[in-house]
Amino acid sequence: MEELHNDGLQLGIISNIISSSFVPHIVKEYGIDKFMDIIICSEDVGVRKPSPEIFEIALRRLGLEASEMAYVGDTISRDVRGAQAAHLGLMIQIRNPAIAHRDVGMENVPPADYIIDELWEIPDIIRKVNGEQ
Repeated sequence: MEELHNDGLQLGIISNIISSSFVPHIVKEYGIDKFMDIIICSEDVGVRKPSPEIFEIALRRLGLEASEMAYVGDTISRDVRGAQAAHLGLMIQIRNPAIAHRDVGMENVPPADYIIDELWEIPDIIRKVNGEQ
């Protein structure tokens, strides 16, 4: 997060959660709250991923066009489908075997632009996509 922030990127979280306080609490607990420009919880905005509307809320709050946003998530059913429906510029999927059961039946969804195993892979992908490497 710090590396992306230092590269001048705006960062945020979009979460399907029924609590409006849990994500901000966890972000603060992990010490990454200082890097977050927005935190959008479905409880607060009344829509959930994969609805493109929740991504559009983030775009408006950040003042970005869809083509300028990269999104990182771990589910095909919510994150990949949602980012694709919102026509975001880049979708990075984190492999997460613990939640693979959520994606049963999603085999026909077009894959994310990149599939990664570790968060440290993100800055290099962003730089590559932006033509900085």
